[in-house]
Amino acid sequence: MKIRRYGRYLLAGPLLILSVILFTAAIARADSEWFGLIVSGEIEAGVRFLAGDRSSSKFEEYREINRGLFLEDLSLDIEDKKDRYYIEFRGHDFIEEDQNYQARAGRYGKYYFEFEWDQIPHVFSNTGQLLYNRAGKGTFVLDDIIQSTIQAGGATVEEFASQVHPIDLDLRRDRARFAVKYTPTQEWDFRFEYSNERQEGTRAISTSFGLTNIIELPKPIEYRTHTITASAEYARKDWLLKFAYFGSLFNNKITTLVWDNPLRVDDAVFDPSRGRKALYPDNQAHNLEISGAINLAGNTRLAGTVARGWMLQDEDFLPFTINTALAPLDSVSALPSRSANAEIKTWLVNFIATNRFFKNWTFTGRYRLYDLNNDTSSHIFEYVRTDQSVSFAPRRNLPYEYTKQNAGVDITRRIMRRLNVKVGWNWERWDRKFREVDDSNEHTVGAKLDYTVVQWLFLRALYQHSWRTIDDYDPRAWAPSFPEGDPLIKAEELRKFTQAKRNRDRAELLVQLIPFDTLTLAFTYSLLDDDYRGSDLLGLRDSTTNSFSFDVTYQLSQRVSLFADYTREDINLKQKSRVRPFTDLRNNWANRTRDLVHTFGAGFDLVLVPERLDMDAFFSQSFAKERQRLQGVPGGNPQGDIADYPNITNRLTQIGVTFKYHIRKSLTAKLSYLYEKYTEKDLAMDIMKPWMGDVEAISANSLFLGARAPGYEAHTVGLLLNYVF
Repeated sequence: MKIRRYGRYLLAGPLLILSVILFTAAIARADSEWFGLIVSGEIEAGVRFLAGDRSSSKFEEYREINRGLFLEDLSLDIEDKKDRYYIEFRGHDFIEEDQNYQARAGRYGKYYFEFEWDQIPHVFSNTGQLLYNRAGKGTFVLDDIIQSTIQAGGATVEEFASQVHPIDLDLRRDRARFAVKYTPTQEWDFRFEYSNERQEGTRAISTSFGLTNIIELPKPIEYRTHTITASAEYARKDWLLKFAYFGSLFNNKITTLVWDNPLRVDDAVFDPSRGRKALYPDNQAHNLEISGAINLAGNTRLAGTVARGWMLQDEDFLPFTINTALAPLDSVSALPSRSANAEIKTWLVNFIATNRFFKNWTFTGRYRLYDLNNDTSSHIFEYVRTDQSVSFAPRRNLPYEYTKQNAGVDITRRIMRRLNVKVGWNWERWDRKFREVDDSNEHTVGAKLDYTVVQWLFLRALYQHSWRTIDDYDPRAWAPSFPEGDPLIKAEELRKFTQAKRNRDRAELLVQLIPFDTLTLAFTYSLLDDDYRGSDLLGLRDSTTNSFSFDVTYQLSQRVSLFADYTREDINLKQKSRVRPFTDLRNNWANRTRDLVHTFGAGFDLVLVPERLDMDAFFSQSFAKERQRLQGVPGGNPQGDIADYPNITNRLTQIGVTFKYHIRKSLTAKLSYLYEKYTEKDLAMDIMKPWMGDVEAISANSLFLGARAPGYEAHTVGLLLNYVF
């Protein structure tokens, strides 16, 4: 991956700092004093060699690894001799796509100024291929000859698919953050923080001119997000009060995506020459908060927060269609309003009270209210489907709203010096508007036990049971969206899992053993089981997650230490549904999905020559498998026709060895080797290419990016010097 312009701009700064640090370290006295200042720090740099097949986007998905010289880490700490003022600097992965820099200066206990620059790359795929050309930001065009030839029947999409050219599908986040804290007195605390994040790149987006004409494009991304946080806090011995503000401003420089239809060069009803899609609109959010806490009589403490929020968005609407054959719907004059005029207001109220009036007893009560009011204007819109035609009846946008309340009580009893037991009850209520369920209530009861059996054995156990009840489920809650009557027929038995009746069981167990000072063992197990009641209904019916982990560390001797860990996650889902026509029960189908993930690691730290030569080594492997078992074929026998899809698997193996040679106390040379191998099998992705008509005939008129993330096998050798001063 090439270093982009912002990385180059930062090149001079780190190198200059590095030069100053090396110069400072060279002339500093043995006691690390320079001009009356205490100077310390650390620098790690070296040279890297790479080998193997690293062409996969997975290799540098969230990082950058380059050959040659590199500066891994640099830190600098400067203090005055009286420990009043300080300057700190931290840098990591200098001049690389994943670089990070932090600087802070201030006076202990009074104030500080902080600045951070952080970059995060994300490579989605480097196999992308595109037939289109760019005609400005957000616009993709084809040669008119391609469109007219295919339209006239003189060629097919397949014949032009060979003319594709490579396209990058990656994204990078650049985030700058500035913060300041000022504490003029022991009681007052003022804080301010501002951050500016830029996201630039492309990622795949699916567009369509119908089910048989799908176009996959690289969605252009140019986002800018500004966030501001400010607070003032006043604290006394028995109470405190805090005022805070949070603001977010989001700007998208490319708000419209336009692309040509490869099948047609001019507009017609059911056959547009172009498609258009709105991308994320500019928006903003603001939140004002008052919070505080007070100590009351009887060992009681009360804390609470009240916050008022606003979310605003007023982006101009696009016309209903770009297809001129559907005039006048291709004009803004046909719109019911110029813009969304979207406004959401929120209230947050949160209180918690804790009482320790009785010895060995703790009582805790909680209440939280989150109220979302949607003041967005409601309008009637024509329904134009994929720029082809006016389909169904006009629709009205509904201002969805909800209120969520949570309450709970916990009682903790210290039965003996080594045994604590906590029992509790929690309640959650949703009140919704324009949703299938108006009101739902969920109650949770449970207990938790912490028991130090003996000094070297600790147990923690938790169990909770929840049950969610709902009002009548209205599968036609969307009816107000259709002012002229509901033209859609849907499966009446379908239940959305977020609003369905549900029983939930949750259990956790932790066992920690330290039989010797040199040996530590820990076992954990967790279970989360969701049962959605009503076997004759459609939707998610059951979800079960089991997780088990084990880790051990053993100090065999002063020169040898060993470690190992293992985690197993098992996720099982059962769902039922029906395809069109929804009135035909023969179109029912059921699916069982199982995700199984194994993660194993082991290694050792070895002192080969005391105070001179060390060796570290590790092995880790993560293996994930997904299995899907489908029962029922539309129009066939729901009880038969079982299909087992090929398993989706991925495996990551890492082996690392590092030798550390201590040249002297402050200077260490390192030789490291890292082996990585990643393999993946995914029926849905491994076969992707720009033209898929030979795989499924229905895709003969579609164009895809062919984006894949194949496996890789890489060897990385590094020679580093670490200097502490």
